[in-house]
Amino acid sequence: MYRLLTFLLLTFYANCSYLVASEEFEERPLSAILIDSYQEDPIIPSQIPSIGRYTPAYDNKKVSEIAEISVYDEHSPKYVSLKAEDGIFEFIEKEEAEFRITNEKTDFLQETQKIAELAEFDNGRMDKVKSHQIQTAPYKFFGNILITFPHALNKRTSPVRCVGSGVLIGPNHVLTAGHNIYNHGRGGWAQEIIFTPAQHKEYRPYGEAKGVILRTFQGMGEGYDYDIGSIIFETDIGYQTGWMSLLEPEETFLDLRPTLTIAGYPYKDVKLKTQDGVTKVKVAKMYKHSAPLKESQEMRLLYEINTLEGQSGSPIISFIKSIKTSFVLGIHTHGSTAANEGARLTINKFERILEGISRFRLPRPSLEVSLRGHENEVEDYLIDVSKKAS
Repeated sequence: MYRLLTFLLLTFYANCSYLVASEEFEERPLSAILIDSYQEDPIIPSQIPSIGRYTPAYDNKKVSEIAEISVYDEHSPKYVSLKAEDGIFEFIEKEEAEFRITNEKTDFLQETQKIAELAEFDNGRMDKVKSHQIQTAPYKFFGNILITFPHALNKRTSPVRCVGSGVLIGPNHVLTAGHNIYNHGRGGWAQEIIFTPAQHKEYRPYGEAKGVILRTFQGMGEGYDYDIGSIIFETDIGYQTGWMSLLEPEETFLDLRPTLTIAGYPYKDVKLKTQDGVTKVKVAKMYKHSAPLKESQEMRLLYEINTLEGQSGSPIISFIKSIKTSFVLGIHTHGSTAANEGARLTINKFERILEGISRFRLPRPSLEVSLRGHENEVEDYLIDVSKKAS
């Protein structure tokens, strides 16, 4: 009896220790960093009753009804100035906007659920994010990620390039899928990661940022529950683009099956270019799709939202009308024929991510400089190149 009790206690404590370890971040520096560049800046989450705690968002421009932005005219072809709405944190199209106007007295969550129910789930069809939207919130916070792993899945002779998606959540922080950062089958930790926000075809309005610290949950390898990672930069690209707010959603909010949107860069329209030992994403197009939440689990969110390879790491977004802001509720991790899934921002994940933002936060520059016109500046990447991307 004593031995049985001892065995049960040891098993219990071992499981508890595993859960604690799984919920902690593991870090991997990619280069020598100037630790003094960062400042400890605790973030105090705000609280909305029945919705959940959230972090403040940031936009590099004041919200205005009309803004002049540079867009790509496919017919010219060239970049032209265009008057367009800016600062609207919504994913609705024109037809849906008209629906909203005629139903102003309808409860927001019920209304958006009706809109999303019109979307078809076939794990492929998505809507392109148009050129005039790409530099407006929230799309400008999303980007493609070019990842260099030590080797391919079945070939270990040279590094391999992969593509993924991510979202800015701080001045020098991107949230993505953990397997975009650490992949056991491809040799472990990524050797290099390049993030390009708001790219539209060959146009990169905010340039690129190179990751210097990679962070993943230790429990990531045991499935998709902890498949979340963050990338830390030594460049403050977020002060140029802005960043999104994170939400630790209440169960009461998820029980209402809010509409979710996923926007990212599927592989089908991503083209790489290798020249003089430098590999970069030459062409990329952003796609999106929306549908109501199908099921919320303790660690995951399930939804019938169309996605393709390359969109792993895309944020799972929900728009909340009362504060006119979109929030990140989780990270898209994988697709299936029944329902696609993502890792949910639980209490612990939310707090661990905030710790990283606070610990490695770059201070706001005294004089903000626009990166417009810098889109052709590319760093030299000194890693042996494989032209094959997976």
